[in-house]
Amino acid sequence: MAPRRSTALLLAGACLCALLANAAAAVGGPSGPALDRPTTYTQLARAKGQWDITIEATKGSKSKSMFFPQVCSSPALSAACNQPLLSADHRDKVRVTAKLADGKLLAVNGMKPDGVVLRLCFSKPSTADRPWRKAADAIDRDRSCPHTVAKLPLAANGTYSGTFVIPAAMPRATWYAQVLATCKNGTVGPVFCQFDNTVNATYFGTDIIASTPGSLKVAVGVCSAIAPAFLLAFFLREQYFKKQA
Repeated sequence: MAPRRSTALLLAGACLCALLANAAAAVGGPSGPALDRPTTYTQLARAKGQWDITIEATKGSKSKSMFFPQVCSSPALSAACNQPLLSADHRDKVRVTAKLADGKLLAVNGMKPDGVVLRLCFSKPSTADRPWRKAADAIDRDRSCPHTVAKLPLAANGTYSGTFVIPAAMPRATWYAQVLATCKNGTVGPVFCQFDNTVNATYFGTDIIASTPGSLKVAVGVCSAIAPAFLLAFFLREQYFKKQA
């Protein structure tokens, strides 16, 4: 009976610990999410709307290439956005600029901002049926914003800008820009404390590069042509040795 009684006591103790942990979480105690450490877009939504964000793009690798504003407001690739799609063929670039409308950045819970992160995120249509691009309310689990344009310290003029060169792995998709403010959080490290984006306002499109070398196409064609001959020769060889056995 002693082992059973010990097991019962352990289970009772575990239940008591769980109840205490839930109670601590309800009041923002150490066992639950700290109220001064927001981790989701929902928690940051009340501080949204402080930024003027612009997206500009240039096609070509020339240093003197001019950036032109992107004015597309459609989240899907369509005729409504007739601007050229960007790709890695010519090392196209995107420039994201975020400017504080009132000059001062206000974070949630009275936290003190110390930096800004600029990111590129897939539009909602570009994440459909693609779980590897799935958006999430928890910022650290959000897979829809894979590209960081810049990580910048707090600027006195309230303007932040970064340039992103389109990589070869860029898929055919539509993108929007996102701004995340970071704040100090004691010894835990920086946390996100404010955000904004260009959803339903400004997007840009990218395309898969189509620059397969001609020599590779020829090699693939030759291999495809002679593969049946190799299979036939192997089959005849097997039949011959079976008859000899």
